Amino acid sequence: MGKTFNAEKQLAAAEYCPQKMLTVANSFFYAAEVCDDSWTPPTDERYKQLLIAIFVNRAVACEIFIKALLQNEHIPLTKEHNLKTLFDLLPLKIQAELKNCYAQMDNSIEDKLNLIADSFIEIRYAYEYSSLSIEPLFLESFARNLQEIAIRELGPKNKM
Repeated sequence: MGKTFNAEKQLAAAEYCPQKMLTVANSFFYAAEVCDDSWTPPTDERYKQLLIAIFVNRAVACEIFIKALLQNEHIPLTKEHNLKTLFDLLPLKIQAELKNCYAQMDNSIEDKLNLIADSFIEIRYAYEYSSLSIEPLFLESFARNLQEIAIRELGPKNKM
């Protein structure tokens, strides 16, 4: 990959600000929400064309929420995009809180996470696949739960 225009301004991962990461994650989260709420009914062709953008924005929001929580705990960040792998890096207290959100599910959170683990990579390049499987309701709720935890852990008391 070539040098980017702003390469000299890029921070080392250890310098990332968790609150700024939260702001970016919220931006992707709210973009998905706006797209999801913009077109009614969901059977409208224009809405169907937004689904990829909705799923990708939710997946990248999840990734950055998790990475912000990791950064806040001084857990080294990687270039990893797999949500299950990132989830496994979270402190056990946060993992337990998220698992508790899904205690009533038939499948474990790990099983559901495996189904959305590579959503960001796969869905943004959906044209590269003959078909994709996605758990849109789980992805949506996982993003909401992560946002709630991230706001609590990184929010107003730690303003930028």
